[in-house]
Amino acid sequence: MSCGRRSPRSNYWIETVQSEPPPDVSKRMLGQMSQEVDAVTQLVDELHELSQIESGRVTLKLAPTTIEHVVERALERIKPQADRKRIQIAAQPQTKVPPALVDADRIGQVLLNLLHNAVKFTADGGQVVVKTELLTIDQSPAPPIPADHASGIWVQVSISDTGIGIPSQELARIFERFYKVDRARTRNAGGTGLGLAIAKHLIEGHGGRLWADSAEGRGSTFTFTLPAA
Repeated sequence: MSCGRRSPRSNYWIETVQSEPPPDVSKRMLGQMSQEVDAVTQLVDELHELSQIESGRVTLKLAPTTIEHVVERALERIKPQADRKRIQIAAQPQTKVPPALVDADRIGQVLLNLLHNAVKFTADGGQVVVKTELLTIDQSPAPPIPADHASGIWVQVSISDTGIGIPSQELARIFERFYKVDRARTRNAGGTGLGLAIAKHLIEGHGGRLWADSAEGRGSTFTFTLPAA
């Protein structure tokens, strides 16, 4: 998208307002123009953030953190969106999960992004569950854990939903910038196509990994690891 040229849709809205239509039409056009401005602003902000992360100019403020508290805050923020669709959201922490060495604000950002996607692509009355557990990885991790994952003790967080799922042929590309799964099915879902790329870089900045497991029509599970403190 070029920020230097208006889209044909924007031109149509502007020309309509300039023609002094009835007040109700003007109000509707101005509302649509406002949404377009918000979308472009979000795109610019996320592009800037991604470039900062990729260039190493984002400093993570690491501290031992109880990850369940970060999950709770993210669930509180997503609850109004879930309630509108009557989607049940819940945390299922495993007992005796140690603190993780993380930047709590950045991990909260990752969680909120993944929860937002889970709710957005889950039908009314569905379910989203966040699980946290202790994970010990040896030198040869078994799938679905990425083969290049470092060994050691990790805190694993997974977000599972009962949504539309992701086609198997698309799964390998979902963390690419601007990539959107099956544009015909998601054209009305909004978003910039940068959220998962940002999340992936932030998790890898902590030394962990982010991956997804999904089946079309059967929901998705996004999982990431964080170093135990």
